[in-house]
Amino acid sequence: MEEQSKIVDQLKENVKKKLLTFVKNTKRYSELLVKLIHEALLAVRANAVIHVCKDDESLVKNMLSDLKKWYEDKLGTTTSITLSKDYLSGEDAWGGVLVKS
Repeated sequence: MEEQSKIVDQLKENVKKKLLTFVKNTKRYSELLVKLIHEALLAVRANAVIHVCKDDESLVKNMLSDLKKWYEDKLGTTTSITLSKDYLSGEDAWGGVLVKS
């Protein structure tokens, strides 16, 4: 069991390093965030509040008008999409978004 635990910890550390490297590639990371938010908006289908890591705040803030337009075009209705002042935090917050209604 101890050996399995070491392997899992090593895998987690490797994934974390790769994710942090990916997040630094702003273009690719932005494209991923847009896709994640689109998927979440389709699931929520209501007014949405987006929670992000503090480092991603300006990136997502600049996307808001495009996200609202995309939602209107896709669903034929308007919605409120806002950025939360509560950030994703902790050592496990390496990027990404959390969308709530």
